[in-house]
Parts: sequence; structure tokens; C-alpha cells
Amino acid sequence: LDKIEGPARRKYDAMMASRFDVAHEKLRMKHKEQQARQHEHIGTIKWSSKRRAEKHASIQRQKCANLDLDMRQANAFDQCKSPELVVHPSARHQRRRGFDATASQLNGRKLLDSIRGKKTDEHVYV
Repeated sequence: LDKIEGPARRKYDAMMASRFDVAHEKLRMKHKEQQARQHEHIGTIKWSSKRRAEKHASIQRQKCANLDLDMRQANAFDQCKSPELVVHPSARHQRRRGFDATASQLNGRKLLDSIRGKKTDEHVYV
């Protein structure tokens, strides 16, 4: 029985081994292709997230630059404005007799005095 089945059995085993080798090689090639696709996909994700982060950083840098420019312009405009409710001493604004009745700046001075908490005919010592 071994003499009859021996060659057939060896032939069958060789055929099955070659089939397994072919199937194994196909699986190995398929696995390599999947790995290559996954590597490309991971690269795509990595680069897209890197581009997104660079774009976000660029937008934030531009926002900071714009805010810095706006602040510098606002400060420059504030420096050009005349200060509000400031009394500059002048020879033309001397305390003369009848000043409170005839001065053109009387209403402004009353407003300034009321803001500062000074009442009429009251001296404030600083």
C-alpha cells in the first residue's frame, strides 16, 4: 500500500506545498500593499495636520500684528488729542475782579470743579 500511495502522496504533498507557497506569496504581496497604503495615509494625515497648524499659527501671528498696529495707532491718536478737562495756567486766565461773572470758560471750570469735588469758593490744598 505504501508503494502505491507513496508517490501519489508525495506528489499531492508537493502540489499542496506549492499552492501554500503561492497563497503565502499572494498574502505577503497583499500585506506589503496594505502597509504602503497605510504609510501613505498616515503621511497624508501628518502633513494635513502640520499644514493646518501652520495656517492657524500664521493667522494668530497676523492677528497679533494687526492688534499691535491698531494699538500703536490708537496710542498715536490719543497723544494727538488735547487732554480733556485740563486747566493750563495762562496769563490771560488770571483771577481778576468779576472773573466768575464774565469769564468765557466759567461753565467748563464749574464742570471741572464739580468733577474734582470742589465746591464754589472752596480752597483745595494739594
